[in-house]
Amino acid sequence: MEKRIRARQKAYFKRLYRKIAFIFMLLFCILMVCFVITKVIGSFSADKQIAQQVPVELNIPVFDLRVYCKEVSASVMPDMKREVYKHCINLESEAYFTIREMWDELPNSAKRRCVKIVRPGDGNYFLLRDCFLNEKEAQREDKKGQVRNYF
Repeated sequence: MEKRIRARQKAYFKRLYRKIAFIFMLLFCILMVCFVITKVIGSFSADKQIAQQVPVELNIPVFDLRVYCKEVSASVMPDMKREVYKHCINLESEAYFTIREMWDELPNSAKRRCVKIVRPGDGNYFLLRDCFLNEKEAQREDKKGQVRNYF
């Protein structure tokens, strides 16, 4: 008899847990639908002020010199790695300081174009400096009325 009572109790609690789980799932779904509806209605609301985008100031990109120079030095003979690494660091440092000096003189369009070409993250200052020097040269030639030939 006691086994029957326990079996009925177990079945009762099992149904009860299923009902509770169903009710919570239903409440969760209703809550999600309400959230989506408020977001959709809010996006069409005319009360919102659209914030104008403030132009972002361009900064000199940050490149990891050590990683780049290690990659460069890995491609040479083992006995020359240290010298190539030091030379690479020196060239990159010089290029960085040159970029810092000419940064304010360059137009934003040239900065954007060169940064896009060199790709921040895996680029280097040497290539960026060369791009800036080419842009400066192109500006000088445009002022003189000469047309620059790209090969």
